[in-house]
Order: sequence, then C-alpha cells, then structure tokens
Amino acid sequence: MTAIGSNQRQGESPEDAKLRIEFEKYAAAFGLNASDYGKIIKVGSDEFKIVGIKPRRSKFPIVGQSLTNGMHYKLTFDSVKSKLAA
Repeated sequence: MTAIGSNQRQGESPEDAKLRIEFEKYAAAFGLNASDYGKIIKVGSDEFKIVGIKPRRSKFPIVGQSLTNGMHYKLTFDSVKSKLAA
C-alpha cells in the first residue's frame, strides 16, 4: 500500500498533486478561480481538462490535458479564460 502525502488526494499521482497545488496557489494571480482546476474546455477541435499553471511560462502558462490522448499541452491564458467565460 502506498502512503498518500498530506496534500495528495486519493487516486492522485504525486505529479498531479503538484500541478493541482500549484494551480490553486497561482489561479487568482491569473484571474482564475481555484475551482477552475479540472474543468473541461474546448480549444479548436480538441477538449482539454485544466490541470495546472506554470507561472514562469508567460505566453503559455496553463497546462491542459487532452481528453483524446491524455498528453499535457501548453495553453494561453486568453484561450482558457475566454472558454471558461463562455
């Protein structure tokens, strides 16, 4: 049985926990809500789950996980914010 860290949720990998915690920490600085973590947005013809923020990436700070292939992609703040407002 694997021990779960105090900030790690049941069934969440350590990497996913780190992305979630970082998202919750920086969401307000990007005009997002911590509750936006995990929301599904459509960008172009692809759907992404919002799974993180990388504040040092000024052009593509949002991390989205493709629902098609599970890979992580860099997304612009503007594309994410406009889709969340829709």
